[in-house]
Amino acid sequence: ENRVYVSNLPWDVTWQQLKDHMKSVGGVIYADLFTEGGRSKGCGLVSFKSREEAKRAVIELHDSDLGGRKIIVREDRVDQLEGQAKDCRVYIGNLSWDVTWKDLKDLCRTVGEVKRADVVEDSQGNSRGYGIVEFATAAEAQAAVETLTGQELRGRSIFVREDREVGRPLHNQDAWRGSSSNGYDYGYDYDEGSTKVFVGNLPYTVSWQELKDSMRQ
Repeated sequence: ENRVYVSNLPWDVTWQQLKDHMKSVGGVIYADLFTEGGRSKGCGLVSFKSREEAKRAVIELHDSDLGGRKIIVREDRVDQLEGQAKDCRVYIGNLSWDVTWKDLKDLCRTVGEVKRADVVEDSQGNSRGYGIVEFATAAEAQAAVETLTGQELRGRSIFVREDREVGRPLHNQDAWRGSSSNGYDYGYDYDEGSTKVFVGNLPYTVSWQELKDSMRQ
């Protein structure tokens, strides 16, 4: 894994401060803080570009000072928590190019409490036509899938399904641009460096999940 779990963080530390601190040992893909009730839980996840950089973070940044506190850095062992978060997230596609995270949040709050809403942008700051919304509960996420698919948002009929990616990777400087209802502060900064292939002559009915499953072999 390229991620590390960081704890004993000051309550007022932001994801940007955490990211800047961790950049001293390597390229940071994203830094994320855990919150509850709108307040930091004093811990977060940081993903590096390589496993070696993550190991350096554990060795060199454990017990380092951030905001007046000695932080704890270890390898990430919170896959179970991420799995729970995944159950609360939905993927929303066919978005109009001018839809913002606020539009997504306002639409989705009609079926439940929205913890965060994100629109994915390319390196030029343009929407890629889809986003991710995280609800407070899995039941609310399921309600969004059942009731919001087919609704019109800024002139386009959207589709909503469960988010099938844990720690969804964004490539080639794609970035989350979003906010939350509870003050959750987060951010991602993706750089070039992924390896890509072009796949052509696909059947029109093939989904991204089917393509992904085929390439995993």
